[in-house]
Amino acid sequence: MKAFTEFEKNILLQISAFQKDGIISFKTILEKTFFNIEKEKALIVQLREQYAIYFLSTHLFNSPVKRKNAIVEYSQFIHLLDYLHNEGIIILFKSRHYNKASLSYVSDLFDEPHVNKDNKLILNKNGLYSSQPEEIKNKEDHIVYRGIEINDNGFLTQNSTANIIISNKINDVINELNVPKKKSYFNKATFSHSIQIITLLLLISWFVYSHYANKHTSKITTIEQENNPNLSKKSNSTSLKSTQKKTKVSIVKKYGIDISQWNGNILNQQLPDSLSFVICKATEGVNFTDPEFETNWKKIKSSKLKRGAYHFYVYRDNPKNQALFFWKHIKNRSSSDFVPIVDIESASFFKSRKPDPKILQERILNFLNELEQLSKVTPMIYSSYFFASKYITRSEFAKYPLWIADYTSDNAPRIPSVWKNKGWEIWQKSATYDINSKHTDFDIYKERQ
Repeated sequence: MKAFTEFEKNILLQISAFQKDGIISFKTILEKTFFNIEKEKALIVQLREQYAIYFLSTHLFNSPVKRKNAIVEYSQFIHLLDYLHNEGIIILFKSRHYNKASLSYVSDLFDEPHVNKDNKLILNKNGLYSSQPEEIKNKEDHIVYRGIEINDNGFLTQNSTANIIISNKINDVINELNVPKKKSYFNKATFSHSIQIITLLLLISWFVYSHYANKHTSKITTIEQENNPNLSKKSNSTSLKSTQKKTKVSIVKKYGIDISQWNGNILNQQLPDSLSFVICKATEGVNFTDPEFETNWKKIKSSKLKRGAYHFYVYRDNPKNQALFFWKHIKNRSSSDFVPIVDIESASFFKSRKPDPKILQERILNFLNELEQLSKVTPMIYSSYFFASKYITRSEFAKYPLWIADYTSDNAPRIPSVWKNKGWEIWQKSATYDINSKHTDFDIYKERQ
């Protein structure tokens, strides 16, 4: 079982309180635990366009620190729900296949939203309304909430209107959170005394061994040098050559962003000097090309930034055909670009039933092998810590560089077991970012020099 942060523990405890209620709406969980007036957060989901606007009160939004923390919390919150869903701790389902509504409103801030005759989106009876996608105003026309566009790769956009059952597995999780520490049978005095004895014994052992080893080595060296006077010279020469051969590889952290059509014309904005690379979405499945790909691909190159392109893997589509489709769009890449990247995550299942991990991994390897043959380079894998820990577990994946999504304010991301020894190549620290940020929530790339 994964280690939970204090923030995640608090959310888990709140969710567990709903277990007794049987079937409830997922929206209720979202509102009670995160999106509500008390927390000054709300969400409007564009169901058909598959993205969401994350609203923060102006109090939170106008403070760079509070806004950043709110974005990190959002990422951790969604990541936790996705993990609980993947583990079968929460079960999401819909009562009907097609939802006629185009929008979903998540917050107790909203009350019977509707569009009036002036084409304003009226959000509640107190006069709250929106006439622009990323602003909510009160009846005095003052902005009270500002929005940030979020692309959560399908989890919320597909499930915000779903119902939920909380399984009994939640009890095991909660019990784990409260496991008492094992009692120690040593008191402080006993422990201290034991340490002193052990330390003394180790010092004696080291002294005896050092004395014997130095004496013995000295005799051997003298005898060998008497028999071969050139030995000392050769040894020094070999040592010098060995030292000369060793070259230090330094790693420099570079900061960048990843974009798709949902980021609009972000590359036309004044980009911060701290930005070194941009990775853009190219393709999805076997027939979808990101509408902004060609523009982004050329713009990144003209901006003198290191560029990369990724393919969103769709489980139901043929792996080799996906590789061919992706390569067709990026085959003009240069050697200075990032290697081709495949994005594989829970949203890759879409409307498919969750697959057998063995079958999924076989298909991904087929995709990667085909792409490697086409590109003549080793592709990179993008995935989250939770998804990869469950679905990408075969040792063959270790050869592929890892772009890890782990939304945390820690100094380093958590690494799936396959890449424990190799580590990460790129770290996506947040599901979204503010382009005016210095680099606190940008992706990090470890460039070897």
